[in-house]
Amino acid sequence: MKLHRIRARAFGLLEDFDSGPTPLADLNVVVGPNESGKTTFFHLLHSIIFGLYPASKDQHPYTPWSGRDLEVEAEIRLESGEKWVIHRKLAGSPTARLERNEGVENFRNQTLPCARHVTRNVFRQVFALTLAEIASLESHAWSEIQDRLIGGMGARDLVPARSVAEALETEAKSLWRPNRRGTQEIRILRGQIRGAKAARAEALEADGVQREAMRELERTTETLKAARAERKQKRRLIEDITHLLPIRERMDQAARLEVEAGPAGALDGLPADPAAERERLLDEVATLGSRLRKAQADAEEPRDRERAFSAKPRAVLEARRCIEESNDAVAAAGPMGARLSTLDQEIRDRERRITSDTAEVFERTLTSREEATVRALVVRDLHDRVRDASAARDRVQEHAVRATLGGALPEASPRTLAAGLVAALAAAILLVWPTDAPWVRGLGVLLALAASTAGARWWTLRQARRDGDPGVDAGSDAGARLARQSEEAAAVLHDFLSGLPVRSEALAEAGPEFVTTVSRLQESIEELGARTGETERTKAALETVDNRIAEIAQNLGVELPQAGAAAIHVLQTQLREAERAKETSRSGRAELERVKRHEAELEAELASRTQTLESLDQVLRTLGGEDVEAGVEAAIRMRRAGEQATEIRNELERSHPDLEVLMARLAEVDHPGGGESGDDVLAEAKIAVEELSDRIETLAGQVRDLQNTYERAAERTTADQIDGEIDALENQVWGLEREHDRKIVLAFAIREADRRFREEHQPDVIRRASAYLATITADRYDRIMVDDSGAFHVRGSSDGGAATMVAAESLSTGAREQLYLATRLAIVNQLDHDRERLPMFIDEALVNWDAARRNRGFQLLRELSQTRQVFVMTCHEHWAKELTDAGAHRIDLT
Repeated sequence: MKLHRIRARAFGLLEDFDSGPTPLADLNVVVGPNESGKTTFFHLLHSIIFGLYPASKDQHPYTPWSGRDLEVEAEIRLESGEKWVIHRKLAGSPTARLERNEGVENFRNQTLPCARHVTRNVFRQVFALTLAEIASLESHAWSEIQDRLIGGMGARDLVPARSVAEALETEAKSLWRPNRRGTQEIRILRGQIRGAKAARAEALEADGVQREAMRELERTTETLKAARAERKQKRRLIEDITHLLPIRERMDQAARLEVEAGPAGALDGLPADPAAERERLLDEVATLGSRLRKAQADAEEPRDRERAFSAKPRAVLEARRCIEESNDAVAAAGPMGARLSTLDQEIRDRERRITSDTAEVFERTLTSREEATVRALVVRDLHDRVRDASAARDRVQEHAVRATLGGALPEASPRTLAAGLVAALAAAILLVWPTDAPWVRGLGVLLALAASTAGARWWTLRQARRDGDPGVDAGSDAGARLARQSEEAAAVLHDFLSGLPVRSEALAEAGPEFVTTVSRLQESIEELGARTGETERTKAALETVDNRIAEIAQNLGVELPQAGAAAIHVLQTQLREAERAKETSRSGRAELERVKRHEAELEAELASRTQTLESLDQVLRTLGGEDVEAGVEAAIRMRRAGEQATEIRNELERSHPDLEVLMARLAEVDHPGGGESGDDVLAEAKIAVEELSDRIETLAGQVRDLQNTYERAAERTTADQIDGEIDALENQVWGLEREHDRKIVLAFAIREADRRFREEHQPDVIRRASAYLATITADRYDRIMVDDSGAFHVRGSSDGGAATMVAAESLSTGAREQLYLATRLAIVNQLDHDRERLPMFIDEALVNWDAARRNRGFQLLRELSQTRQVFVMTCHEHWAKELTDAGAHRIDLT
């Protein structure tokens, strides 16, 4: 996805911001001094893609101080060519509108569908690279950085898989373990279960007294509850009667006003102010008549303009397509020239890389036929043969070491074994001897220790001699056989590379680095061929543009300048003049048609207003007894009465949503079954409330007495409670056992998943990061490696050409930042591989680089911008100029 245009009506410091009608480029540079809004600009783009968070206007950090609603909008072009427009706004709550596929969707505060493969936190922490992010790495161990970048994919809120597995195993051991070491929750709970079962018998004695008190308490409580419910009902009746009487008075007033307003529909069709409406209609009828006469006079001028299009402009317009195609071809020729320069630089880079890798593996520069042989090599087969040769060499060396180790160890003496057996027998006799003498037990223990020491020494020497003897498994001729195997594997590798001038010392020590160098050389040769072919095609396209311009000049019979841009300018000038003539004629014809349509509309509108005026006068005469003025006064009086009645009823409905229920209740109060009035019912209800209050007070005292009795009986824990406690403890034990097993299984699954993930993804990430680092450092460091402990190393070449491995912590600050940038770029490519490519943001991350490496870093960003949109944020004007000169789009924040 690529952002084509960004507008921020209000977002933090940015108000009424617009990136402009020119679409944003693949590479963009955001320029501004400190505190000018570069960080705000990044959060603006982040909010466009992932939504507005926090989703509250009061809590959002970029709510404008001016009090305006936070509002942003962006035009987006997907890789498929589809165009989206997303509009987000934060007022009371966040809202969003997404326009796509000729439709509009209410998108709320969701992430754009094209970006859902990357979470909001991962995007902010991986796709946005700042200098502070790089500086913070110096305080971490490199093994933790590997977990963060390779395993966690850059998310600060994720924990390394190894730490999670260790934590799960520690938690499982705190629940249960085979031995009795430490605090174990399951063993503690089982002890509590045994204690609860012992206390259950004591609780059965107090159960009878407690149950009897409970039954009496329930009966009294039910009686008290019924009395309180009846008193509540009576009080509600009193409140209803007191509340309903004013409502009835308002309803009677509304009924009287409705009678004065007349029957329903009597004023249908009349405006709110009939007199003003009648005056307005009279004015409109007079105005429309005047406008109709003016429109008839305005039709003459467009008739003269319609005749302006002659035969000569027609001929020029017929050649429009050829002129436009030539213009497009000339416009396309400009980037082609710039592309030729880029291709020349890329060809030189590939040739330099091929020369470096060739010198490392081969004795001389390769011929074209030998380069074809290298391209045809199957790297997997080469890897297998190199692996076999390296393994054979390792077996020969291992055999020699084992032979040396076996001859240096002493033999295991049978006398040592015999002495140990005798000491063990004596110790057993003394330990089982039926006596209470302490010295006998002590002597037995000492003899047992001596026997164990002698046996352990004899067994250790015997196993060491056996492991160090090279002839135990292979026979006396094992060394010769292994040497033959090593020579055979080397011969197979030599035959596989026949026809190539491979250096003998490189072939003799061939290993994984040899395969990597050949693979990289193979890729460089293929890339060089592709760049060379593209250069030839570009030059042919430029020649085709010049031929097309000459052909147009001959067909039109005009003299054109030699330069393509000047010739196109002449042709476009003639084309614009012809278009203006055609447009003048067309506009005159359109204006004439518009004037005629306007005349028809005015005639229809005049007839409609006249008819409306006559209908209004007819209704007013009916209401006023053939007097229009009297009819106006009668209509105003009836409308005012109807509005007052409606206002009263609406007010009652607003203040009493259950008005119909209240009216029915009022009818029941006025005639409750036997025909009593509301006042009689009110008096009876007040007397009943007083009697019920006295009864409730008596019952409440009885309930308190019963509760005291019940509480005294319930001071001891009941058997049911103890049974419930036992069941709860047993369920807790069962749950903890399952939790223990679950944590053990999860720890194993996490370790296995982490191992598979690293085996699948880490090589691709490290290989791509190595290529990026080689580009930045001009092959000073051409490979990144991660050892078993998680530490990063880079392979570099000294002035003499020999390759050396350098630990990452030994690098300079700038080199470490370049290593981190290369790794981050590789991770970004891994995250959205085969998905929609998301934009990337670089904020002052190259400040510690020298000029040469910074220029190569800018070149790398230009190459990356061919596959994803890149935004570089800086306050350095000369950096911005370098990027804009290279084709970047500039965005100024002032």
